[in-house]
Amino acid sequence: MIHNPNFSEGLSSSLKAGVKAIQDKVSATFIFLADQPFIPVMVVKRLRETYDMAKSKNIKIIRPRYASVPGHPVLFDAEIFSELLCIEGNQGAQQVIQQHLAELKYVDFDNPLWGADIDTPEEWQRYK
Repeated sequence: MIHNPNFSEGLSSSLKAGVKAIQDKVSATFIFLADQPFIPVMVVKRLRETYDMAKSKNIKIIRPRYASVPGHPVLFDAEIFSELLCIEGNQGAQQVIQQHLAELKYVDFDNPLWGADIDTPEEWQRYK
């Protein structure tokens, strides 16, 4: 667990705190969103397996699609970390992903529930 004293600076501050903590220790990382509780372990395993096979083909980002909708977690190769550290404000890594479309590989899953994003108590009650 990593403490983010700059949380008031927006979502990017949490992303950067996490990347800074691991940047010299790993060759890639997953970025998960805390409000997506239905992602099964098999998704993570399949994304990791895809990365292992695709990195020799210059693929730097692996992203799931749930019923054709891009989702999370997103796996980023360490070569992308410096760009993640430049994100500012209340935004995630979407801009970085858009800049690397040629180095992005999607992995498709049929279950749209796995990509469900729960932001309110009402949404939680509906999915529960």
